[in-house]
Parts: sequence; structure tokens; C-alpha cells
Amino acid sequence: MSAVPVRTLKSWTLVSLLALTAACGGGGNDNGAGGTDVLGDPSPVHYGLGTGSGSGTGSDSGSGSSGSTPSSSADAEGRGTNDGDGDGVASSSDCDDRNTAVWRTIGVFRDADLDGFGTGDALNRCIGGATPTGFAMASGDCADDDPLKFATLYYAATDRDFDTHLVASSGSICAGAALPRGYLAAVPSSLPADALVECDDADFAIWRMVALYDDVDGDGTGSGSFTVRCIGQHAPAGFSLLGYDPVDSVNDQNSALVSELSLSSWLLAIH
Repeated sequence: MSAVPVRTLKSWTLVSLLALTAACGGGGNDNGAGGTDVLGDPSPVHYGLGTGSGSGTGSDSGSGSSGSTPSSSADAEGRGTNDGDGDGVASSSDCDDRNTAVWRTIGVFRDADLDGFGTGDALNRCIGGATPTGFAMASGDCADDDPLKFATLYYAATDRDFDTHLVASSGSICAGAALPRGYLAAVPSSLPADALVECDDADFAIWRMVALYDDVDGDGTGSGSFTVRCIGQHAPAGFSLLGYDPVDSVNDQNSALVSELSLSSWLLAIH
């Protein structure tokens, strides 16, 4: 086999190197920076094989794409307004940005009877538009075991036996939206003279305090010393509103005459 001339071998080697350089896109400046490589690394540095400013066909300025990021904007104060759950409330304000049903933190009160009024200290809860069951926005329930009673209301007079005679006594009561029957927020200005004379507000039949005399003979007129009692329209049996019977005895023959006396003036005198 004949020997290959050294000049021919050098020429073949040079041609091979130039072809390799063109296939790898290694033209241009020896220390020129390229674009993004296939792994996403920004601007890797390639080193060409030629000398000076070669003119290879490859290009270092590749068109690699970067990863996408969620879009966001900012409010007037520069805070991000991303909305992770798409409920229209910014992530910075949403108390649970993974749940569209809730978005605000509100102080609520435990409501055992579900009447809309709670008790105890406020508890912070992440809620939506409605108050969760078992809680209320308002506090101050005076009877959390009774849904018909929730407000402490004040009164100035009472008529608990509904006899139209009032007791001018102020106080408070646990009720609903309004005072119950028998309680008045104010004393009416146009009341009869005896309307505020109530000695027993639990008994419809009695309401006034009077002086009573023992009426032994039952003629309607008593005698002796009097006692003060709470009565209604009439004196109870065995008593009289009058005390001038000269002979108050069961054997008194004049008992009928005494009972026929007009009693109006005496009644007016003791009222």
C-alpha cells in the first residue's frame, strides 16, 4: 500500500473540522453569547473553532421559551390582586382563597336557639354571604334557650292581672321584639284617678286598699276599729266599709233600718 502524502492528510483534516463546525452552528465570534438552549438555560456561551470572525451557518441566538407565570395585577396600594378561587375577592383579602363559598372573616356569636341573637364573646369565623347555622351577627340574647325571647326591654308600669289598674313600677324583662301584654313602656297621661291604685297585680278581682269594719250582724254597717285590706268592688262577707253601727250584734232589731241608710257619702269619704 502506498503512503498518503502528508499535505493530502492535512487538507482532509482541515475540511473535516470545517464541516463539523458548520453542523454544530459554531460560527461567528469565538466568545459570542447565544440565546436560550434546549434546557432553558439563558445565554450559554459557545466557543467556535474558527479563528477571527468566522461565518458559520449556525446561530447561537436560539428561540427558547421561558415558563409562564400566573397573571396578576395590583390595587391602588400596590398589593397583588390574584384570585386563586375565582370568587372575585383578591387573595390578599380572601380568608380562604381555595373555597369560593367563603371569603371574609367576621366576628359571630353562638346562637343555641337560632333566633338570630347570640351570647358570649365574639368568635372570628371565615364565612361567605350568609351567617353559618348556630351563629348570629348580634349578641345580647337574654334567653338563648327560648327563640321567642332575645331582648331585654324596660317598662314603667305593669298590669299583670289585666284589670286596667296599673302599678307604677319600673324594671326590665326578657322579651321578644316588644313588651308583652301587661307591661307598659310609659304611664299614660290620661288615666282615671284610681288607675294607679293597684294593691294586688296578680289578682283580677282585687285592686284597692280600704279600711274595713267588722259587720257582725250583716246589716252592711260595721263598728269598732278598722283594718286595712286589699279588696275589689265590694267589701268581703263579714266586713263593711262603714263603721258607725251603734249596735253591731246578731240580736240587733234595728239592723234593717241601719242598712237602709245611704252609703254614698261614706264611700266617698274613705276612697
